[in-house]
Amino acid sequence: MIYFQGITSPAPLSMLESFSGAFFWGLDEMHLLGSNVGPHLWTMLTNPVSESPFLLSNAQKTLVSTSLRRTKPTWPSVFDGKIKDVLTRTSDTRAVDYIDMLIYFIPTAVLEVLEEEGGCSDRGAIALASLIKACAISLSWEITDEDISAVERCINTWQGFALDEVPGNLHTINMHYLRHLPEALRQFGPLRTVSARSMERTVGLYDKRIRSTKAPGKNAGNQMLHISAQRHYYRVSKDVPERTSYGQKPQRAFSWESASTSQHPSDLAELWPPHLNTTTICNYDHLDLFRYLRAYWMRQLNLRMVSSLPSLEERIVSAKRLYVAEGITYSCSSANSRNSGATGDYVKLDIEIDLLAHRSSEKKTVMRSFFGEALLFFAHKHGVEKRILCLLRLSDNVKITKHGYPYGEVGVIPSPTKAKRYYYVYHGMHRNPIEVGNLKYL
Repeated sequence: MIYFQGITSPAPLSMLESFSGAFFWGLDEMHLLGSNVGPHLWTMLTNPVSESPFLLSNAQKTLVSTSLRRTKPTWPSVFDGKIKDVLTRTSDTRAVDYIDMLIYFIPTAVLEVLEEEGGCSDRGAIALASLIKACAISLSWEITDEDISAVERCINTWQGFALDEVPGNLHTINMHYLRHLPEALRQFGPLRTVSARSMERTVGLYDKRIRSTKAPGKNAGNQMLHISAQRHYYRVSKDVPERTSYGQKPQRAFSWESASTSQHPSDLAELWPPHLNTTTICNYDHLDLFRYLRAYWMRQLNLRMVSSLPSLEERIVSAKRLYVAEGITYSCSSANSRNSGATGDYVKLDIEIDLLAHRSSEKKTVMRSFFGEALLFFAHKHGVEKRILCLLRLSDNVKITKHGYPYGEVGVIPSPTKAKRYYYVYHGMHRNPIEVGNLKYL
């Protein structure tokens, strides 16, 4: 009997005319980052056997674990993943959970512990932040040549540090694959467009339905027919609402054809259930909604005197969730109850302000970023004008870390080492540096 060891001949697939080299197999972001790089970084942070330069002490692990648990109630619903205390339990942690913790929690709370408690050198902190920035940019739905160049620089920074300081046993094949991220982005474009996430959701759907142990193949075929028939019925029937998951558009949603939160006609905002109700402004007196709404319409109509503003329509439509664009939805805190203890999502706003508004008749407009908690999503009509609006509690005294991450006295991720410090996280937070605005200019 002849035994073959290793690779002794070219793979049959390499003989195909369509074969294009290593990237013929693609590069799946969910399995690369969520199933491998993310858990591997947590191993480097927590496993003493790894002898990693980022290894946390027992006291530091306690700080990180406490911050993870405190983040759960304030974690924005806009993200795919959930915050899990992976220091105490990892069995129910999904790939999307690891990705969100990799992109948002490690560069804020964990990096703070490493720097404040002397866990790693400055070079190590910069290298770790660079690695996470490269992963975050790679997950964007839109990729430019400048983005690919930024990913390449960040990967080179990480690799330079890793070759000098990280033990060889931690250089796994998946960490090596990161060096190919720039070329993968050039070959495929945004990695989210060739991701296995949709396939894995489908696998999960059928996995729950296939129960037979004697004839699983026949059981799977029957389930495929059943699901296909059910979805076809929902598509052709106008009377039966289709069941939807949290991130999908519900059948009952509120929108105005002319009511958009941006100038782009395709970015049409919608109010989504639950708590989608027609109500009145006075039901939100505890939020002082009338005063803010009156000030808003005066600015929109360029009025200086309150007496010049016609009476406001009392009716509004309020909702718990707001759909913005590209599948992104936000939740607010005060959709249906003034005594609700729930916290709304913290959102980032880019607003044009006039730096000379209180000093001169001239204008000097710039874009600045503001952060705040979403209190109420609602629709209001004034005359012929229609708007879908959001009432926010804006945060003051927001600052930026040296790595470019915003924080304030309230927010999403509580600081593990400092009282009254919370980090803000949002989509695209790693792509471009931000300048925080001062509330006095609003």
